[in-house]
Amino acid sequence: LRILESCSRWNEALVVVCALQLRFMQDNRDKLRMGIPVQPPVPQSKIEDLMAHILPNEIEQTMKRLAEENKQETLRKLPNPYTISQLLKSFSGYNTWMSSAARGKSESACTKELAVLDLESNVYDEKQIPEQIVARSKVLYERG
Repeated sequence: LRILESCSRWNEALVVVCALQLRFMQDNRDKLRMGIPVQPPVPQSKIEDLMAHILPNEIEQTMKRLAEENKQETLRKLPNPYTISQLLKSFSGYNTWMSSAARGKSESACTKELAVLDLESNVYDEKQIPEQIVARSKVLYERG
């Protein structure tokens, strides 16, 4: 790690740090689950230092790439539904949210209720009363 840092090979140093952190997490999985404090192999300050060297260049390259894509006016693909579902399942509250959603109203019932609320008040009106906003937000939350 020190050799890579002395040669200013920041990306490779970050790869080494990530590998060390992953191995540490695998080796100490049980301790981490039980909440036992353990000292990671690489201090957080070292990771922040590496990122401080890497980020400015990466941001510049990303901005250039995005500018080129905008010039070409190509639409970016959205992730597929499986990827999105796996991301949602990775959140700790996913099962709780799904069970509460299953006990609630159906999606079609919520959509009908939204349509009624939309007819009662203009959704895009800046002068909506707070009760209308709260009612609409509750239905959107129930619908998910």
